[in-house]
Amino acid sequence: MGSWMMKPLAVACLAGAIAVFGSLDCGGSTGSGGAGNFGSCSRNADCMVRPQSCCGTCGAATRDDMIAINRANVSAYRQAECANAVCLACSMPQDPNLLATCNGAQCALVDLLAEPLTACTSGSDCRIRTNECCECGGKTDREHLIAVRNSSEETFHKLFCDPVTSCAECLPTYPPEATAACDNNRCIVKYSK
Repeated sequence: MGSWMMKPLAVACLAGAIAVFGSLDCGGSTGSGGAGNFGSCSRNADCMVRPQSCCGTCGAATRDDMIAINRANVSAYRQAECANAVCLACSMPQDPNLLATCNGAQCALVDLLAEPLTACTSGSDCRIRTNECCECGGKTDREHLIAVRNSSEETFHKLFCDPVTSCAECLPTYPPEATAACDNNRCIVKYSK
């Protein structure tokens, strides 16, 4: 087990409506991803975050309403949880700091703002990156930009990339209005526009 697994993680392991925070080791049958077995996975790329409720907050997951499920199970989850739901006609961007990873064959939630890889004491500790595995070619819109500690790339890669993932090397171009900052000892993205 790598040292990255020893660090405390803000992961919600969901078994029904019970959330256990604090460690990737959720123990027992927790970490199922919710009702049924929608969170079964074999690699990190299988997992995604969506609202646990049918509609979420204008379609987006929030810290109070999120679940990690297998991407292949999105339609089945929607059918099981949202059969007769009518959602408000609104939209809200997804929080880029809410991510999913595969742990113990179950999708698990990770809130980056509670992770050691976003800890900082000053803005110079932080840098911008996409929340996708590979920076080269990764999306750089507001739903994908995050700020992490300068020394966290290896930890990020182990947590969110599949073991055989090889990323191309290039210098990504990030929006000039986005900068990394340290706020309340957490790396965050600040926008000038």
